[in-house]
Amino acid sequence: MAGASSGRWARESRGCIPCLQIAQLVGETALPRRAREAFLDRADPEPAGSGTRADYEHCVLVHDGVDHVSLDDLFPTLPGVMTRTIRCFILAFVLSLSGWNAHAQAKEPVDLLLALAADVSRSIDADKFKLQREGYAAAFSDPRVVNAIASGLHRRIAVCFIEWSDPGSQRLVIDWTPTEDLGTAKQFGDQLLELPRSFAHSTSISGGIDFALAQFARAPFDAKRRTIDVSGDGNNNSGRDVRLARDEAVAAGLTVNGLVILTDARFSWSSEHTNPPGGLEKYYRDNVIGGPGAFVLVAKDFNSFGNLLIRKLIAEIALIGPRGEILPR
Repeated sequence: MAGASSGRWARESRGCIPCLQIAQLVGETALPRRAREAFLDRADPEPAGSGTRADYEHCVLVHDGVDHVSLDDLFPTLPGVMTRTIRCFILAFVLSLSGWNAHAQAKEPVDLLLALAADVSRSIDADKFKLQREGYAAAFSDPRVVNAIASGLHRRIAVCFIEWSDPGSQRLVIDWTPTEDLGTAKQFGDQLLELPRSFAHSTSISGGIDFALAQFARAPFDAKRRTIDVSGDGNNNSGRDVRLARDEAVAAGLTVNGLVILTDARFSWSSEHTNPPGGLEKYYRDNVIGGPGAFVLVAKDFNSFGNLLIRKLIAEIALIGPRGEILPR
């Protein structure tokens, strides 16, 4: 058995399509370490096509330091077809488990995973969009933000930038990016100045939160603190209830913070959207933010957005609240 030649698995597994497909896709030499060799052991072979022992091959996994184990030894009464089916499921499980472990071990530690989710609905005109992008770029180049990043245990964070509009309009503008010094922070901000706008539709804060939440599962970094940073100038006027999206994010261990951008009702084409009853700050506080240390900040206009964003990033990165309080971890 130990001397089985390369390709024997594929050659002797006729009649078992999954085994043939696996052999063609990965080959014996591409199998992970925990299943270094996988091939068929025919203890008492018969001529091909005889319909006897030749149709009931054994599927064997040879593990590090472990003797050969045959499914026929474990389940002697099973028909050959069922045996072949079980062996394929076992092999697929071993391959997927090995791949999952490798992925989990590859995640690098950072102090914070931060998803920036920016509103680009139709109420954000071209001038407001430019001010918003420039505000994010300037904030990441600010020495105070860089110092906050360097103050953590791992001395770096990972950030992604998302733009959202209606329920079906979300885009990952910049994927997860490690940020640890002025150079990497400035590079992140410079990308924002170069990339085009994604959408200009209705406003689904819930869609933005749902999309942001999904990005954490695929992040190649690991952090105890995970935050969604939502900025916008209006309430949720399309998609599902924003409170449901917020609650699901909080239940997953995330904090959702808000940055409200106020609009003068006299210059708003949809005052009920940008100025809901009780004000937009109250709307965000009641419906959008949640989780440990969650807070909302208010920019009186888009011109003050950049300075406020710096305060917000420092609060999220260094856990120092906008009023100087220590935020819970």
